[in-house]
Amino acid sequence: MIIEKCKTCGISYETFNSKGNHKTFCSKKCRRHTEETKNLMSKNLTGIPKSNSFKMKMSKMMMGHTRGFKKGMRGELCVNWKGGLTDESKIIRNSFEYKEWRESVFKRDNYTCQECGQKGVYLQAHHIKSFCDFPELRLELDNGISLCKECHKKTSSYGFNRFNSLNVITLT
Repeated sequence: MIIEKCKTCGISYETFNSKGNHKTFCSKKCRRHTEETKNLMSKNLTGIPKSNSFKMKMSKMMMGHTRGFKKGMRGELCVNWKGGLTDESKIIRNSFEYKEWRESVFKRDNYTCQECGQKGVYLQAHHIKSFCDFPELRLELDNGISLCKECHKKTSSYGFNRFNSLNVITLT
């Protein structure tokens, strides 16, 4: 146990030191930043304090940004655009419509595996007619079935690889 002195109020307090980390305040109340601390934090690497007008400009500029990018700056407008390299199936599987289709399949099947009847397990939405061979049926509710992971692995198209589709078990 170590005796420390609070940087805000100056009261001495006991602290446990694990891995060399020290508490610098005696309580959450004292941990709130003082004006001096705020001023220190507002300095950039060159040590020049940032003015309030600069902070306001930065705040306005960052409004509507996600991870440093403006909302709506997708595709060719995005600085990280690499010419449309994303696979079509990945785009579809990440779309709102696909997620809505999955949820609808689970609701229709009462969140139950349609093969083994298990409830309360992780479910996967399986395309009865394959995703890649029947693009027009990808989001059709009647082309989906809820399966647990184990039952889904037994289907002929689970992890389908056109070049290595030997030793598969078909779902009946």
